[in-house]
Amino acid sequence: MRTLLLAVLWLTLQEPDLESEVSRLVERLSDDRNAVRNEARRSLLALGPRAKPLIRRRAETADLEAREGLLAILRDIERAERLTSFLPEPRRIRLHAERRPIGEVVKELARQSGTPVVLKDVPPEEPVTVDLRDRPFFDALQELCKAHGTVVFRLPEETYTLEDHSPVVILRGDPKARRTFISGPFAIQVDSVYNSERVGDVGKAAPSCGLMLHVGWERGVRPTQMKLQVTSIVDETGAAVKLADVSLGERSDVYFWRRQWAMLAAVPPPAVTIFREISGTLEFEFPTDGHWARVERPMERKNVEAAGGPASFTLEEMVRVGPDQVHAVVEIGTSAADSRLDRIRFFAIDELDRIYPQQGARERAASSGLIRSTVSFELPEGTPVKELRAVKLTIDQDRPVGRKVAWKLENVRFR
Repeated sequence: MRTLLLAVLWLTLQEPDLESEVSRLVERLSDDRNAVRNEARRSLLALGPRAKPLIRRRAETADLEAREGLLAILRDIERAERLTSFLPEPRRIRLHAERRPIGEVVKELARQSGTPVVLKDVPPEEPVTVDLRDRPFFDALQELCKAHGTVVFRLPEETYTLEDHSPVVILRGDPKARRTFISGPFAIQVDSVYNSERVGDVGKAAPSCGLMLHVGWERGVRPTQMKLQVTSIVDETGAAVKLADVSLGERSDVYFWRRQWAMLAAVPPPAVTIFREISGTLEFEFPTDGHWARVERPMERKNVEAAGGPASFTLEEMVRVGPDQVHAVVEIGTSAADSRLDRIRFFAIDELDRIYPQQGARERAASSGLIRSTVSFELPEGTPVKELRAVKLTIDQDRPVGRKVAWKLENVRFR
């Protein structure tokens, strides 16, 4: 109770300070100096959602030019709030286990992180002792594997279509030999190194070598594009390993593979068994803006409106049309059938929070002037649908929202 009173007192004391700070910054928006105005705008944006009521109040009494500037700041704050749905803060794990069954520990780890984690060919009753104090998810997962001693984790397998529910898998392996780079909510692993003999253009054997790199991220992180590059490989002798030239194709939709090849220009000599260092960059693009609309229990409801700005839709009905097929009939303002970056995307979510992206859509004009779309999903028979969700993105190439990480993996054995 005493802690609560202190917190209330602290907030009471802080509010006047916030109001005076907003007033000071709003005044500086009218300064003759461009640098001062820009700094004031950045500072108002940094105050975030808690400053919205005060900024809105000042906008109501400001002259036309000042009002437009303040309303633009409000729109940017609200846009930043929406973008946390695509790049949330990493979850922090707090977990202490003293010879507890690993199955119980994994369930608790998944609960705290929101990222599904499953065991594969590892008895859930095997004991593990681990002490995790405010650790990011992938760091916590790696510590758990090291504490156990005979398990490793593998990143999700599926391709990426903005949302999915594929789990991180814990399976048998040597955690000391497993090479994983971790940065906040992102992780990179060397999945495998392939040496192969292929037939060249003139019928001769042409040996090749390549790395399969595997990228993963916490559930809730929703990038719209991923670019993984290997910039340098050094073998155990200190010699640089040359990479083959690879061209990247243009994308037409939010869809890419979590696994990517990095081909070497030549196969390393037989005496070389370890890459001392593999380094590169990992870049993600995120939406410039995004809107959501949803209907709960959609298979039990008809003619329901879901509000969400540009993502708004009306659900006429959602029905099962086959053992593994579900159709949702919706009215929307823009097409859901096109393979475009800015189309509306529909997702069905079941009781276990598994996510099923739309598999296709058939459309025709509705009498209302909107588009009547029949969106199809593949859901196993008997799977109840908890939510139908629509997502509408804005991806502004002139004002990109991105995250770039330099990564490095050391002492990767490939022979």
